[in-house]
Amino acid sequence: MKRRWLAIVAVAASAFVPVKAQAMEAGPTPLSMVRSLQFVQDAVIKGDHSAIEMQRHLLTVIDERLRAASAETFYDQHGMDAAIIYALSGGNPATLPMLARRFPEAGFDPRLMPLLEEHLRGRGRGVFEPLRDILVHYQGTRIEPYLTLVAANAAALSSPADSLPLFDWARLLAPGSIIEEAALRRSVEVSVRLGMVDEGLKRAERYARRFLHSPYAGQFADLFVELVLSHPDDVKSERIAETLAFMDEARQRSIYLRIARRAAINGNRTLAQEAAAAAEGLGVQDEKAQALANLYSGAAAIPGEDVSGVAAAVSSIDDAALSPRDRALRSAAESIAAAVTRPPILEAIAEPVAVSVEPDASSAPDTTQPAMMPQGEGAPETTDAPTDAVKDEVDGFVDDRRAVLESIDALLEEDR
Repeated sequence: MKRRWLAIVAVAASAFVPVKAQAMEAGPTPLSMVRSLQFVQDAVIKGDHSAIEMQRHLLTVIDERLRAASAETFYDQHGMDAAIIYALSGGNPATLPMLARRFPEAGFDPRLMPLLEEHLRGRGRGVFEPLRDILVHYQGTRIEPYLTLVAANAAALSSPADSLPLFDWARLLAPGSIIEEAALRRSVEVSVRLGMVDEGLKRAERYARRFLHSPYAGQFADLFVELVLSHPDDVKSERIAETLAFMDEARQRSIYLRIARRAAINGNRTLAQEAAAAAEGLGVQDEKAQALANLYSGAAAIPGEDVSGVAAAVSSIDDAALSPRDRALRSAAESIAAAVTRPPILEAIAEPVAVSVEPDASSAPDTTQPAMMPQGEGAPETTDAPTDAVKDEVDGFVDDRRAVLESIDALLEEDR
């Protein structure tokens, strides 16, 4: 590994030889530089985050080298493949289209280039069908995994169900690479969107086994939490534990707390308390984690029986252990508890007054037919209607509850 890193550094350093000097002394080929980039990116997604800076360095160097290259570089298949792989590996999106236009006599595929340019400009939704038809011509080539991933990403936007086989094929073409990491993570996203719970869980478990230390693992965690929250009846606590078992305790605790928080906001009392309890079991030594678990389980338990006791426990949590959003969640929980426990003003209800009216024989209704109410008129007034004071009290209570619900909705939108 150390020898390989030294070779990469040597390649990157030699690429800084001035262009005129390169004419006299050939530097590394674009393809060899791109292979170094692939090695570095694969190291990054496996957890070597120290390689991120080297990745940035190589992307800059390769861009300069490609832009300074002559047409002869791209007459060779190796040169063309290097330019395409660079562009689809996070490189400058303007470089590949520029090269294809600068060297029309080179071998850039005129069917492929417009599709890749659309993808690089962020307008890839419409390239799925034509790119899928072209893929057959690139089977067995070094750029096939990259083109397959591009087609899968395009399908995910326009035809999500068709993207999953393509994501799987991209993974099989480039196992252990950044292509597999991206394909697996994005296939989890599509599974969540389509409500494919079992598929989503299987793919999430594979990701947790293989790419837990990727810098993109945070996106995966968001997707997993969304999968659990959108299908709480289908994703059992045992299945959550099985997926998270591949993680260290700190990561498990973080995801359990995120599930508990979202569940508390969504009003899913059972899931919030189960996730908070699981987090507590993993975070006994972490005071902040303990405080968050207490907050989320308490917020979820507010509508339960011991409202006053739970509210007091939630209020006693130290502010220093909570973020501004969590302090806002606690305030909302306290507002709900106050609204639930506030007694109505029973003494404002007036005693009903019995009224006896002697019927007038001349105007008595015909009891053989049901009485009809004129269209558009309300029910006749009765003497046992609530007083204005009671009506004001009820309206105030409803307004308070509506305000609390709106604050919860706002928290939920912020959390998303």
